[in-house]
Formats: sequence, C-alpha cells, structure tokens
Amino acid sequence: LPVAVDLSLHERAGSSRAVHERDAPELIAGCPFGGVHGGHLSMTALTDASFEQKVLNATTPVVVMMWQQGCAPCKDMVPVLQDVARDHPGIQFKLMNATINPRTKARYAVTACPATLLFHRGKYLGRWLGRTTKDRVSAWLQRTLEPENADS
Repeated sequence: LPVAVDLSLHERAGSSRAVHERDAPELIAGCPFGGVHGGHLSMTALTDASFEQKVLNATTPVVVMMWQQGCAPCKDMVPVLQDVARDHPGIQFKLMNATINPRTKARYAVTACPATLLFHRGKYLGRWLGRTTKDRVSAWLQRTLEPENADS
C-alpha cells in the first residue's frame, strides 16, 4: 500500500461553531503534537466540515486520532503514530479535536480519547481506544486492512 502522510496543522474550518483564522493559535496550542512535527511527518487537523472530503472521500486508508486538550494518553500516542506513519507511508494520518468537532465524535460514538479510527474508501473499519505500542498499532492496521486490500 502506498501511504501518504499529511500531518500539518493548517486546516481550520467548521465545527458546531464557525472557526476562524483568529482562533488558530488556541486550536494548535492544545494539539497533542504541540505544533512540533517529527522529521518529514506532520499531521493534518480535521474538522466536522472537512471530515467527509479528507477522510471518507480519500482513496488511501486514513487513520484519525481523536484527542482532547489535557489528555496525557493522547500526547503519549503522538510518537507512536509518528513511528507507525514512517513504516506505513501509504496510509494518511490525521488529527481531530473531539471537543470542538461534536458531529464526527457522535457519529462514530467516541466516548473516550485517544480514539484512533481507521477508514478506507469511505468505510469505517474500526478503532483502537487508549494508548498502545507501535507494534500493536501496526499489527492492527495490517490485520484490518488485509481484507480491504483483497477487494481491490
């Protein structure tokens, strides 16, 4: 699988309220990435407004980590997902603040963070809740995407 990793935090639009450029510092400051990108990796921030286009319409698999400000396990997952992204360049990795994106949070019944969700070709394939290791995430991705790749 070719994997496109786009982890920059520049997209800010939509939620239950309008999000404007002037709000960007608050949105980025609370991000578990802290605005720091590891090497060539940087994660794209998603919103309720951009979710369909960036995730459901994507042609490659997409991993979405839903996070909340002040969540220590969310911060712990950052280096894990960065390592996984390096090993799986055909998968897109994205971030979504669960607090300011209630529609997507409710749609996928996210009740705790971090919640790492997997999508492929518009289909929700599953989730991983809480912190874990790189090896477990990689094995989960391979196991979950294997049937999807067979359908290609």
